[in-house]
Amino acid sequence: MQGHVRRCFSISLWNSKMGYCRSRRVHIVLLIFLALWLYFHEDYQEKIQILSNSPRWDNFKLSEGEDKSTSDKPANILFWTPYQHEMVEWNHIFGRLLNKECPVNNCQLMFNRSQIHEADAVVFSNVYMNRDNDFSTPATHPTYQFWVMLSFEGHLSFRGKHEKDTDYAVRGGPDNPVWEYQVNEMSKMGINWTMHFRRDAHVRVPYGTFTWTDDGTGIEDKDYWSTKNITKPALWMASHCHTASDRKGYVEELQKYMRVDVYGRCGKFQCGTANLVVKQADWDYDHCEQVTNEYMFYLAFENRLCADYASEKFYRSLSQDVIPVVLGGVEYDAFAPPNSYINALDFPSPKELASFLNKVASDHTLYNRYFEWKKHYTIEQGHPYKSMICNLCEKLHEVRKSPPTPKEFDLRSWIYKDGWLGTWKDAVKQKFPHLSPK
Repeated sequence: MQGHVRRCFSISLWNSKMGYCRSRRVHIVLLIFLALWLYFHEDYQEKIQILSNSPRWDNFKLSEGEDKSTSDKPANILFWTPYQHEMVEWNHIFGRLLNKECPVNNCQLMFNRSQIHEADAVVFSNVYMNRDNDFSTPATHPTYQFWVMLSFEGHLSFRGKHEKDTDYAVRGGPDNPVWEYQVNEMSKMGINWTMHFRRDAHVRVPYGTFTWTDDGTGIEDKDYWSTKNITKPALWMASHCHTASDRKGYVEELQKYMRVDVYGRCGKFQCGTANLVVKQADWDYDHCEQVTNEYMFYLAFENRLCADYASEKFYRSLSQDVIPVVLGGVEYDAFAPPNSYINALDFPSPKELASFLNKVASDHTLYNRYFEWKKHYTIEQGHPYKSMICNLCEKLHEVRKSPPTPKEFDLRSWIYKDGWLGTWKDAVKQKFPHLSPK
């Protein structure tokens, strides 16, 4: 028999027993395939089970960050929903953690809902849930687990999935039944923590930060005024025109007294592409920055006026050689270096603002004074360019030192403390009660 087997793997297949040898070869090949199937069978069945019982986004897996914490065991963060459309978008939202740029990186990101009982925290996206009216949650809420609601927008921002052609921001408010329904549904979810730009959030996610660098000694003065085109005083870039703040109305009023070029959907000029999360705000930097820096002022007007909402528009303009003119419900002194911006709500009307801007634009010394801060501070941009989410991982490791029992958070009351000022006219009336906007 041994001789037969040896001959089956030799040139002697052309002998009289060729049929028998070929049969032996077929059997051996089948045994090899069977062994391979048995080896991968368990993993294959697990994947089939996941695909049949879970949404398509549950199977997306990201690499883990390097362990820099004092704890050997990573904290598990499970994403129950996509951020907007796809699970891959979380890759950008938690980019600093995955790139090991946080003080504590020892966290594992999970996307398979079947791993719910292994999670230390479960993250829900406000944007996804409100768009699709999908407020479904895990069947059970373990006592050791923190449920986290993430939103980069003001909580007065809600949209139904059939409102694709209507700007959602203008619809948010306590008088809107859709808004009221969605707030009620979120309030029933059993949320423990909020991840938000507001300073009173459990995990704060700012749109940007500024850092003191030095006293400015030895830094050469730059004449910003001389680089400007005096025929281009101000520009505004926007994709949402009809918003809760009525910023378009403010711009139209301002245009009666000075030139304001409007870029994007709300005007006739174009520059770059949209700030998409999945592209990490991958717009045409070279072209758009060149265009922006030709102007003297950049209108960083927010789509809603609510507490602490200083968005990427503000920090993007601070990073360029232009003076931001802000319109928001923010205590800007806490969010930016001194004398680095001009606040539209410091003036009782667009007419008075235009008069002041024209004065600054015509004064070489006064204009350059708004850039003195650049000698002493650096600006770092956050979402959507590079989201500043590090605190969640760090917070999860902190609670391990003296583990509390997660308590349900009164999300509804927190949302109602949003500090919404209404439209710009409402905000002006509050600040200048003896005047009415002209």
